[in-house]
Order: sequence, then C-alpha cells, then structure tokens
Amino acid sequence: MPGSAPFHLRTLGELRLVGPGGDILAGRRKELLLLTYLARKSPRPVSRAELSALLWGERDEAKARQSLRHALYQLRQALGDAITVDNDSVVLPEGVVEWDVAAIERDVAASRFADAAERWQGELLPGAEDSGDEWFVSWLEGEREAIRLHAREAFARCVGAAREGSDADGELRQAKRWAEAFPLDSTAGSRLVEALIRNGDFADARRAWSAHQSVLKRELDETGPVEFLRLGQELDRLEQRSAERHPGSSAFLTPDLVGRDTILASLMQLWSQLDGTRAVVVVEGEEGMGKSRLCAELARQVIAAGGSARKLDPSAAGWESTAAGPALLLIDDTEGADAAARERLLAFIRDLPPSTMVVLTRRPDGWPELGRALDLGMVRGARRIKLVPLSTREVGQLLDSMLEIAPDDRAPLAQRLAADSGGNPFYVMELASALADAGVLVLLPSGRWQLDPALTSRTVPVPPTLRAAIRVRISQLGESARAVLYRCATSPQPVDARVVSLRAEGRLTGTLQATITSETIGSVAEIAWVIGTGWQGRGIAT
Repeated sequence: MPGSAPFHLRTLGELRLVGPGGDILAGRRKELLLLTYLARKSPRPVSRAELSALLWGERDEAKARQSLRHALYQLRQALGDAITVDNDSVVLPEGVVEWDVAAIERDVAASRFADAAERWQGELLPGAEDSGDEWFVSWLEGEREAIRLHAREAFARCVGAAREGSDADGELRQAKRWAEAFPLDSTAGSRLVEALIRNGDFADARRAWSAHQSVLKRELDETGPVEFLRLGQELDRLEQRSAERHPGSSAFLTPDLVGRDTILASLMQLWSQLDGTRAVVVVEGEEGMGKSRLCAELARQVIAAGGSARKLDPSAAGWESTAAGPALLLIDDTEGADAAARERLLAFIRDLPPSTMVVLTRRPDGWPELGRALDLGMVRGARRIKLVPLSTREVGQLLDSMLEIAPDDRAPLAQRLAADSGGNPFYVMELASALADAGVLVLLPSGRWQLDPALTSRTVPVPPTLRAAIRVRISQLGESARAVLYRCATSPQPVDARVVSLRAEGRLTGTLQATITSETIGSVAEIAWVIGTGWQGRGIAT
C-alpha cells in the first residue's frame, strides 16, 4: 500500500533514501540513481544490459557490467531481499520503495491536488545531468518534464479551487508557492499577480509582475507571453484608478502634538524662569509616545522667543565645553549613548552651568543609573515627566488634525485605534495610515474620509514600522523575559496585560506559570506593554 513502504526515495530537490533506521546509501549517487530508474520501471524487470548502458555507457562493456555488479551489490546490502537480482535482470517489487515522484502522480490521478502540490520540493534529481551518457540525460529530461506537468497541474487546480471558493488567503498562498517553485512559468506568475490584485495589494502585485518579467528577460531574453503583458496593462489601469480613488496616507495632514499641551506649557514656563538658575528635565516614555516631537516643539518655541536651543550628542567629544548658558540643551534617546558618555553626561547635569536647561529623554527602563540618581536626589532641581498614553478623546483629536472624517465614522475609528495602539501616538498615526493605504479609509470627492463598515470585523493591518518597533523591543528583553512573552503569545486564551504584571510569589498566575527572575521583574512593564497593545496573535512577536 502507498505510504506503508519500508523505504522512501526522495528525488525532488534532493537525492536521499530513507529507511527504518535513517538515511541509507548516503553519498552513493550512482546507486541511488540506479534505484530511481528501477522505481520508474517497477514492478517490471529491467535487463542488466539496459542498466549498465544507462549509467556506464561511456565505458567498455566489461567495465560497465562490473560497475553495475558493484552498484547492485550495494543496493542488495541496503534493501536486502526486497530487490530481486538474477543473471539477466533486476526487479524492484511494488510497495518496497515509496518514491516521491510516483506519489505525486498518484495524487494527481486521484484529484488530491493539494497533497500533490505539497509534495513538490524542487527539480527531479538536481545536478544529475553529468551522471550518465546521452541516453540517461534524455531519459532524465523526459522524466523532469513529466513531473513538472503534474506539479503545475496540481498548483493550478489548487489556485483555481481557492478562487472558486472565495478563499483569498488560500489562493494567494498557493499562487506564491507555484511562482516560487516555477519562477519561469508565466502562468504561475500571472496567477500570483491576479491573486494579489484580488487582495487589493496593488503595490505587491506590481512588484511580483516586474520581478517575473526581470527573470524572463535575464534567463530567456523574453518579456513574457501576451497574457502576462496584458495583465501588466490591466495593473496599470487599476493602479491609476486606485490612486484616483484612494490617495492613501499621502493625503493626510501633518498631525498636531496632541495631549502634550500642558507639559509643553510647563516646560516653557520653566525656561522663562531660568534667569541664572539651572533646570534638568527627564522626559520618560515608550517609543512612539512623542518624546522627540515634544523636544522639537520645545526647541521651536524657545528659538521663536529669542532663546538658544541645541540638540546634543552625548557620545560626541567636546560638547560640554560648548554648553554655556543661557541655553536649552536637548539630549534625545539617551539609550543610544555608551556607558562612558552616560557617565560624562550624568556628571555634567549634576553640576550644570548657570542659566542652562537640559531636557533628556529616555524609556522608563532605560539608563538605570540616571533613575537612581534622580531617586536619590543627586541631581539638583531635577524634574521627571512621564508621557502617558493618549485617551480615546485625544486619539480622536489626533485624527482630526490629520484628516476630516465623516462624523458617524469618527468615534468608531478613534475607539478602534485607541484600543489597538494602546494610546501610543506614533502607532495611532501608523495604523491610520495603514487603513488609508489599504482602502479601508477612503477619501470621498467632498474631501472627507469614509470608513469601511467592515472595520469592526476586520483585523487592522499592521504596518512594517510597527512590526520593526516591537521586534526591537523584544530583542532587548532578556532570555527569561522573552520566555514569559512567548508563553503569553502562545496561550490559547487572550492574555490580559494586568495579569502579566502580577508578581505573586515569584510566579505568574493563570495559565502562564512562568518563573519571574529579577531580570523579568525589571521587564514585566515591557511585556505588559507589548500585550496591552492588543496585537497578541497577530504575528508581531515572530
């Protein structure tokens, strides 16, 4: 019975014989090629003369027969009595070896197209062209073309079935596999482009179309068949129509600095009262909370009021000597400084020149030495400001500064973005941009944006910028903290960020049961932040 054979011969993309104890005849290329030929002929007998001519036809008859005897001996050693060898012929009985090519052929014949497509792992007997004479090469090319036809039919049927069943994800997945398996097949390339177009991914469709045409030009010096070229023209029309209907996030206005007015006002007041005194302000917040934007707006207002504002790099040499007041010195992202630079900076802010105001930004968990110095009062007159997430109301205000949206759509969009961003301004803007670029937010002729009603049931697309940001945060976690996050990500039930931040007797409660070390305790806020964004289960932590 198929699938129950004791030996498995892999010839697509590799050449291996696997038995009950693992690989057999590893490195014995001629023997495995001989077995492949016998598998094709099975269960019919094959004459010794045919086999010796197949792989050793360039030798004289005596040496060819001797080489065949040695190869058959190796096969008998590997397969035992499963292979029958006599003075005139060799027989590989049916059911002894499960051959991947024959399995694909059976699947296609039985209309098991998904199984057949899954079995395709690459070209038949890769690199075997120089293993025999012209007869062998001719046989090999015929076999390759036959199995290619079967594999292409399997992929085509899978793509067609997914399309008929309105399975957009399945259609795109199978089309991608087909195009990757057969990069010179313009039918596969066309089906991939069509699947991307149906998904509304015009940019990816254009990239796929251009990439396939480049391969054809490089390998075959062709531009593609008529069907493929017409698909490119259709894509031109769709892109133009999409640009007219959905200008995307490029039509957004520059957003205001929302939710930070009070903080900005207090910083400007501190600056106005500087007059010979000193001030140190540490602004704390996660990435995307607006630390850099706040510093930039503060600098703009200080300069507009006739003051001096400079952004410093603490890692650069000699900055201390140029820091004489009255001046506002901005040091953004202190995590980027090395230990020596941080030490110099900490010494500097402990004894500031008169009429100098320093504003530093850091993540809540960044630069612990600064945190200890502030807690112990080692920096005179220091103030700490924590940027908190935007409320749903403030998220709505941020949206209002970026676009004009239909009144009925404003509240649902603000609520959804507030929930999915965790109130992080940068993430709000990036998610809104992703919605516009995906056509979920549509610019009407009136100049207003309209929300697709399906948003309530759709997963908000996660922009690459957000994926990159969270990957960075995860990479900064220690091993035990990442273990806790992995448990959260793989939990079968939704995980509440508040559960993660529990520190009950050194263990997490609920289904997690992950040990908290001192390192993890220092990182639970980060883990809770990742989970609290609402993106668990959406592939961010991969």
